[in-house]
Amino acid sequence: MMIGEKIRLLRIRHGLTQKQLAGDKITRNMLSRIENGAALPSISSLLYIAERLDVSPAYFFEDDGGAPKEIENMLFSLYNNGEYERCISVGSSFPPSEIGNIIAQCYLNIAVRNFLDMKFKKAKEALLRAKEHYESTSNITDTGYNIVTCLLQLANVKSDSDTKVPSPDISPSYKALISNFYLFLLSCTTCYANSPELNKQESFWLHIAARAKISKGEYNKAAEILRLAKDEFDDNTPRGLRYMVYDDLELCSIKTENYREAYEMSRLKHELTDHIDEP
Repeated sequence: MMIGEKIRLLRIRHGLTQKQLAGDKITRNMLSRIENGAALPSISSLLYIAERLDVSPAYFFEDDGGAPKEIENMLFSLYNNGEYERCISVGSSFPPSEIGNIIAQCYLNIAVRNFLDMKFKKAKEALLRAKEHYESTSNITDTGYNIVTCLLQLANVKSDSDTKVPSPDISPSYKALISNFYLFLLSCTTCYANSPELNKQESFWLHIAARAKISKGEYNKAAEILRLAKDEFDDNTPRGLRYMVYDDLELCSIKTENYREAYEMSRLKHELTDHIDEP
């Protein structure tokens, strides 16, 4: 059965006219052409129609051969656009063996995104789902699987110095968590590709350069670079990246006896951790 015919039958079953189903997302003429087999819906149109008709987009491609090429193309399109939740929704109707590791990679990217925004609990949940999907495939030698297992170990970092006493700064266990995770990102090129939020941030690459200076004890030079990184912050800069820049600039300011700047960095870190997620 063709896609258009499936759409028409479902529309009639739901008691909808073409105008009602089309809404303001698709023209009635285009919907008519789709139902008659004269045109194929775009990915965005198909996702909209599937949502209106309360079915998975995968329904329109179901056959005896498993996930067809159209589904794979749709998944990769959603994945490349960073629409990981929608990619998972579309691909969940097919066994992992038929669609590869793309769903696991989506969960990994969601974990990285939440981790960088200091939403540790959500990050760990996504990592566990990624691990589950990687392990359900016949091949768990994928680099992504190795990344997931490493990040899960980092997500379980605890500190003996953790305390219940309220602190204006992030607690030691949280700090160990985000610091270790961030250092892992710095050393793992695969994670760069999996983290467009970082890859697009000039401040991320400046921070890498500053870390190199700090490792050599060149605190004045590191501070100059970190100030440039801070100036690059925008609304899309992850909280985790902001925190690490502020934290390192605070350290450099103390080392160079610029206590006014150190105090300001400590204040900015405190603002970031007011609503921190639980790990």
